[in-house]
Amino acid sequence: MQLITKPPSFILALLTSLFLSLITSKQVLANKPVAAGSKTFMSYCASCHGKDLTGGVGFNLVDAQWVHGDNPAQIANNIQQGFAQAGMPGFKGILSDSQINEVVDFILSKQQGFRDLSYIIYQFPEKAEKSFDSIGSLPIAGQGQYKTGLINFDLPEIKNFIIEARGDFYAPTDQDTQFKVQFLPPQTLVELWVDGEKIPYSKPVWGERAWPLKRGKQQITIRYNSVGKPK
Repeated sequence: MQLITKPPSFILALLTSLFLSLITSKQVLANKPVAAGSKTFMSYCASCHGKDLTGGVGFNLVDAQWVHGDNPAQIANNIQQGFAQAGMPGFKGILSDSQINEVVDFILSKQQGFRDLSYIIYQFPEKAEKSFDSIGSLPIAGQGQYKTGLINFDLPEIKNFIIEARGDFYAPTDQDTQFKVQFLPPQTLVELWVDGEKIPYSKPVWGERAWPLKRGKQQITIRYNSVGKPK
């Protein structure tokens, strides 16, 4: 029972690293463009950006910090033109357009975590029904943008609240994954939506809930009620 009485910061420690808790339920072979892009990347790019794309001499290519743009056309142009002042050569004339596009496909297939993550804090009446049904009529106590791509549910300075975090989420394109929360008391009221559809979680056990995700990019909304219990 002690954990149930912990403040929202207890939940915060879990939710700030949610995307690190993605679990793989099925490994599949990558499609041909991604496989070809992987081979080209390992030959020309891995020495600077790392075999796991997490950076080295060059930038990290899997986090939320994209200095020169993160859409496919921008990434392709960056590969073609390079950044001489930063020591990155341009690969136009070295790699064909199809090879560059395959490298882009490979890079995008490895994206994980949130992008453009925002939050809204709603003032929640202490004696109201413990659900999310009234969220549309609740007064907004605060809102803003997460700059790190990590959820922080410890932002509210009020006792009773609902906090909603929303952003684009990148899951692996070559694996089935789940959005998993561990060490979460089962009576905590939390829900997850994917592309506007509420997703049922697996049968809750003490300390764990998991929701199936789509592959690739999707919009995720997660809501947490500071005082609620499931109906």
